[in-house]
Order: sequence, then C-alpha cells, then structure tokens
Amino acid sequence: MRSFTCRPVGIGSRSPRKGGTGAARPREAGALHPVPACLALALAVALATAVAPETHAASPDPIVLRNFELQDQSGHTHHTEFPRSRPLLLVVGDRQGVETVESWIPTLKQHWGDRADIVGVAALRGIPRMFQSRIAESVRRTQPRPVLLDFDGTVTGQLEYTRRQANVYIVDAQGRLRAHVSGPPTAEAIGVLHAAFNAASAVPAPSTDSTPASPAPPQAPPR
Repeated sequence: MRSFTCRPVGIGSRSPRKGGTGAARPREAGALHPVPACLALALAVALATAVAPETHAASPDPIVLRNFELQDQSGHTHHTEFPRSRPLLLVVGDRQGVETVESWIPTLKQHWGDRADIVGVAALRGIPRMFQSRIAESVRRTQPRPVLLDFDGTVTGQLEYTRRQANVYIVDAQGRLRAHVSGPPTAEAIGVLHAAFNAASAVPAPSTDSTPASPAPPQAPPR
C-alpha cells in the first residue's frame, strides 16, 4: 500500500525555492496559517457523512410489495402475504445499521405494537453463500427476537433504503408502501409514521369471510 505525507498547505505564502539560501521568505501580513490538506479532507468527509434522520417523500406511484418468505436466524421460514388483516411495520437495517434498528424497537412497540405486525429484516444482499451460516449464527447470538435474513434482496430489492441506518416502512393491508423514514427515532420521524399509519389504517381490511350469501327464498305468486 502506498503511503503519503500530510504536508501543510498555506494560503498567501510560498515555500522557499530549492537551491536558494534556505531562509524562508517571511509571510505577508494577513496571511492565513497553513492547514494540513489531509486534515481539511478528513473534516469535509466527516461533515458529508454526518448521520441525520431522513424522511422520504412518497412516490406518485406507490410501491406495492409482493408476497415474500424468508428464514430467520434460527432457520424458521416466515411467510408474509398481501392482502392482510392489518398494517405491516418493516424495520430494515444492514450490518452497520443494527444499533439504530435496536433503538427503534421499543418505540414501535409502544405506539403500534397492538395495531400492526412488526417485522425485522437484515439487509445482507451480496454475502457469499459460504459465509451465510456464520452470519445467521452471529445474529442468533445477539438477537433474541426473530430477524429475517435477506441474502438475495427478496424484500430489500423491492425497497429503497439508506445504508448504515435503520429504515422503517409502513405498509398498508393491501401491500402499498405508505411511509419510509431512516435514522434514529426522532420526534419528526415518529410524527411522519403516525400520519402514515392513520392513513394506512383507514384502508378497509380484506374480508376473511368467503362464505357466499344464501339466495333469498322464492316468493309465493299472488292469488
């Protein structure tokens, strides 16, 4: 690996020329102190990658999730189908977003635990098959509740999500995506989810009664 030296870069000053007397030319009045170029670059990267909660505008053509089935860290298969009896809360995170996913769980249970199904999904697309069992074992040791392991993009391939953060989605009973927030559980993000959940709950749940109505009895002809 190539190495480099962090050299100070000044503004309004010049370095002494090679082959000269060796004495540096005095800096002009008002010249700025030299700033290491690599330090300036590091600060710029830090500012650009600062984590902040995000809300994502709904698409004019809402995403409709397809039915899916995934295994959790213990090898149990979970089936998710639409339409369903109540809304679905999906919590998605990659390996770097696990901590923020955990911070969302108590909030989601407090607000919607008795009115929606909460499903956690680990975004693991691209993990070679030879390492997948080790990933499952690691999740099994650290996560007591079921987490669906999405190695093939079965769910995450249908959604847009922010890497290195928790992503929370509200999906109505018909499978339509109603809201997506990412980042920590701030008051703003929770407010967005509340509004979307109320809209999703207004969608009538599909009827589970498939028994056809009995025909009306024939009426006697008038005498």
